Amino acid sequence: MSDAARDSATPDPSPRDAATSATGFDPAELAIALSHYDTGVIAEIRPIRRGSGDAPKAILRTSRGALLFKRRGKARSNPERVAFSHQLQLHLASRGYPLPRLLGTRGENNSMLRLGDRLYELFEYVAGTAYAGDERETRAAGRALAILHRLTADFHPQTSPPARGFHGSAAVSRNLEHISGRGGDEGEVAARLGALYLNARDEADTHGYAGWPRQVVHGDWHPGNVVFKNGEVAAAIDYDAAHVDARCADVASGALQFSLIRGGQELESWPAEPELGRLGWFLTGYDGVDGCRLSDSELRVAPWLMAESLIAEAAGPVAETGSFGRHDGAEFLRMIERKATWLTEHPERVRGSLEQSSS
Repeated sequence: MSDAARDSATPDPSPRDAATSATGFDPAELAIALSHYDTGVIAEIRPIRRGSGDAPKAILRTSRGALLFKRRGKARSNPERVAFSHQLQLHLASRGYPLPRLLGTRGENNSMLRLGDRLYELFEYVAGTAYAGDERETRAAGRALAILHRLTADFHPQTSPPARGFHGSAAVSRNLEHISGRGGDEGEVAARLGALYLNARDEADTHGYAGWPRQVVHGDWHPGNVVFKNGEVAAAIDYDAAHVDARCADVASGALQFSLIRGGQELESWPAEPELGRLGWFLTGYDGVDGCRLSDSELRVAPWLMAESLIAEAAGPVAETGSFGRHDGAEFLRMIERKATWLTEHPERVRGSLEQSSS
């Protein structure tokens, strides 16, 4: 779950002075940065103490309403990438899509503020609730993704969008090889995941993936990036992973994320199979949008793309840090292996759930 998603989908943290927050802004930095915006009268600042201290965030209670102010971490401050992300968000906002609106700077109305080597953003704050896992919200999530795809089909940004995704990614294979090179239990499971990943890639390509049209997709559609209110999508957030790809990759990954069954602290207790009912609800929502119904070929490829997506998500963090969040790397990879293996050994059950929903 992304930090921004947690910010919008959970109750506000207790008020706290920005100057004393261990992960907040320096008071002088905050004052200088906010002076570039027309925020109105600021009545309160509530630092959000989550995520990296390199990327602080705060909710501002102002005469203009609630705003979310953030400084991007260094790893996510490439001006060209941010410019593309902002162009996409502004395009979607102009079409009435539900997302937090970017607010421009005073005078020049720039969507990003650069001060030295630091980059800042100001958004309208969208309050809401986290994903409850019920049918109404799952359908709404699928529908919102379909509408996004329909709106980006004719989107032509001024800044070239990245053309990268999880399918057949050389970076994913390198990460798995790096983990495998460490040896031990972690290395063994990484080697098996590498073979599983390549097999899923080949299956997807065999069924036509390589020849499908490309367009801008969200790239990170999961429950943490969708804010709900009264069973509907109040806002879709976090466009940093947006890129050009076949839309089916976005749908497969999103459907998987909204159907994964998680457990407690013990990863061994997490079941291998997804919740097939939620998988079907998600696709029903997607297919219900005019012009967005998945083809039979896309449905056949979906299970293999799901497996690729699952492996890709785990490979990077474990390769870099040896862990995934608070979980040990080897234990987490074994859980991923169980889930990815189930998807590749039961593609007919996944397709059956999807086809039944789209019939």
